[in-house]
Amino acid sequence: MAITTRAKNANQHPGKFLLRDKQVRRTMVQKAEDDQREHEALEQKAAARQAGLARIAAIEDRLAAEELFDSANPPKPKPRPRRLPQKATEAAAAQTVKTNAANGAGSIGSVPLTKDMEGIRAKLDVDSGDHDDGVEVAGKGRKCRVQHVLR
Repeated sequence: MAITTRAKNANQHPGKFLLRDKQVRRTMVQKAEDDQREHEALEQKAAARQAGLARIAAIEDRLAAEELFDSANPPKPKPRPRRLPQKATEAAAAQTVKTNAANGAGSIGSVPLTKDMEGIRAKLDVDSGDHDDGVEVAGKGRKCRVQHVLR
């Protein structure tokens, strides 16, 4: 039988077990080189930390400046279209129609009267008592009703 090495033991080193507890001996030059590498690694680590702190400080300064600017110049509200109350528009249109009716005009400026405006004009004519068509306005409250009076 031939002596062969098992596949498992091909890369094993039996003497490594004995070297595990042995102290590593270095010359003064080797020790100085190792110390220099260790010192450079610590300096790089400290420089990276300082760069990170400086970056964070710059971000905080920028945010503080933006906050100061925003507090000095608050955003202006966006104007939103709002509907006027119906009675206010009718009252304004009625006043315009009444003024034009007093002047005898059939239009507001260069705009002819629409059907709605003519209806308001008819109401004003009834309310003002200019025409006596047998119509009276009854009621003093917000709601008025038109009553036909037989004479």
